Amino acid sequence: MLLAESLFGWYLGLTIAFALIVVVVAIVASILTLAARIAELFEYNGQLGLMRKQLPPLDPTKETGWRLIAKGSYADLDGKKFMAGATMFDFDSLQ
Repeated sequence: MLLAESLFGWYLGLTIAFALIVVVVAIVASILTLAARIAELFEYNGQLGLMRKQLPPLDPTKETGWRLIAKGSYADLDGKKFMAGATMFDFDSLQ
């Protein structure tokens, strides 16, 4: 009877520890995703500021307006800082 009680406590403690690890990983992944979105927002804002100073050329016969497309690199210093923090961990390998 004593062995069964000690094994039950051990399994319960292991289950609680595993659940806490899962919760912490989920919270950290959410924070890093938020940091990546903030970096994209800084970059978008910076590019809009550049467009405000001088609009890119537009051919009215072929085009109706401009569209911002991500290049994968960040020109804004604040965006680079947030993206550096967001790419610190690779959570895709955990799934």
